[in-house]
Amino acid sequence: MRKLVSVGLLVLCGVIWPSTVLATSQWARKYKAECSLCHQGFPRLNSFGEEFMRNGYQVPGDMDGAITGKTKIGERLSLDNVTDILGLRLNITPVSAHVSSRTVVYGNPNWLQFFVAGAITKNISIFIENEITTSGAHFSWYKFGFHNLFGTKALNVTIGNLSPLDHSSFSNRLRIIPPEQNEFFGIKPSRGKGEASVNASSARPGAMLYGDLGKVTYYAGLSSGVVTPTSNDTLNTWLGVRYNIDVKPIDGTNFSVTYYEGTDVKNGGKDSQVDNNFRWVIPAFNLRAGQLDLQAAARVGHEDNYLLVGNNVKSDGFLGYGFTVSYMLNNRWQPAVLYDNIVSGNIVGTGKEWLTGALTYFPVDNIRFGGFYKRDIEDNGKNDKVYCNIRVMF
Repeated sequence: MRKLVSVGLLVLCGVIWPSTVLATSQWARKYKAECSLCHQGFPRLNSFGEEFMRNGYQVPGDMDGAITGKTKIGERLSLDNVTDILGLRLNITPVSAHVSSRTVVYGNPNWLQFFVAGAITKNISIFIENEITTSGAHFSWYKFGFHNLFGTKALNVTIGNLSPLDHSSFSNRLRIIPPEQNEFFGIKPSRGKGEASVNASSARPGAMLYGDLGKVTYYAGLSSGVVTPTSNDTLNTWLGVRYNIDVKPIDGTNFSVTYYEGTDVKNGGKDSQVDNNFRWVIPAFNLRAGQLDLQAAARVGHEDNYLLVGNNVKSDGFLGYGFTVSYMLNNRWQPAVLYDNIVSGNIVGTGKEWLTGALTYFPVDNIRFGGFYKRDIEDNGKNDKVYCNIRVMF
């Protein structure tokens, strides 16, 4: 009975929301444009939205950061309306059920996000995102951008809290079917027990240089590896390249390769400091063909001392791969599938394999209702989960 109630609530999530709310966000307000100009089912960016982001939240091919939507205060000062740079996002899981244990959770408030983003002036941008949960608040993303340096889109710099995969074909951000994500991106060196353990895609303090060279986008960066200061004095570095295809009907399709290396530590700064040097290679592919959107990637890793010990040092590698694919049936309905596989190894421990089916309903452009069934293939359904999620931006 409890399972039937949960499934019934998932169905209701897709049909009871009113369809008269107006779709708004700060850039929709500023440019008086629909969300679909930059998104293919928010928060997922389309190819135009990606170019808009890389160009410092300025129209691709333009440098309108000091003009569009600005009020001229003086000869050297033009300001945005506050509503054109402020945004809000809400995320709630009305109901979730663990299938095998038959436990059900209702009304989980995941987070509220406040963000300030946009072009401060010509070719200078900012993106700050503060996330509030029941356990506290923290900055998820906080970065300044300096764009089109020396008048060329081949030179751009971002500084702050950023991801090394921001410009790759599969960043694991602004995902196709949030809150689901490919978990192989989340593997950390030293099994996450080091003082500078980071995964592949989340935000970290650093600096990145990137640019567009015709059909090729390059990116390179460095980071201390963690959000808070540590005694780790070895920088993490990365280098990547993406090739962009502009041939119809698959224009917007691209593929990339990212190389990342760094050092995790224990007892940093002491005589007993232990290092674990690690490296990853991440090939990725994004196919866009009309309403079809497919992202696929693999992550091949190796660690020299994954146990972070001074004696009996052990090295090993791991492999993770997966994909997410969706098709927009129309501007309201989006079925999708996500597959995730982390191959068993000493670094990761036991292997993991998941298959998630999702159906999302958009009553308007800035609200999404998602129903999900996450299948635990590795353990024959032991950790299967079914849930409904609601996201709103305004």
